[in-house]
Amino acid sequence: MDDENERAARAKKGSPFLSTAQAAFYIGLSQR
Repeated sequence: MDDENERAARAKKGSPFLSTAQAAFYIGLSQR
């Protein structure tokens, strides 16, 4: 799961397109 979080954070900075989906997913896990 940690890998997914790190990947989301990286995708957020690298790809603005994935940022939306990845950011939402990352925030969802962070809140939990």
